[in-house]
Amino acid sequence: MIMFFSPKCDHCQKQTKDMLANMNKLKNTQIVMASYEPLADLKAFAIQYKLNHDNIYIGRDETFFLPPFYKIGALPFIATYDKSGNLVNVHEGNVDMAELIKELSR
Repeated sequence: MIMFFSPKCDHCQKQTKDMLANMNKLKNTQIVMASYEPLADLKAFAIQYKLNHDNIYIGRDETFFLPPFYKIGALPFIATYDKSGNLVNVHEGNVDMAELIKELSR
């Protein structure tokens, strides 16, 4: 799963809290969180939300590759993939965790 976000975005903060509250159901999901914001902001976000899980990777999209690649129009943006690496779905804005968990179980 890829989540493109901004640490300053209220919707992104809520989505992150929702994901963390469901980590027991997401423990086998690789979560890549990417942002265009400065690295210092990403580090502060990771500390604030305790994103020190083995399956969460957070990084900076320095070349702004992801927004045009996925045609991102709203944050948070989430792309889900199946176990074979095939794109399952894309979401703009907050996603219901039950729906997201169901997609990720494919």
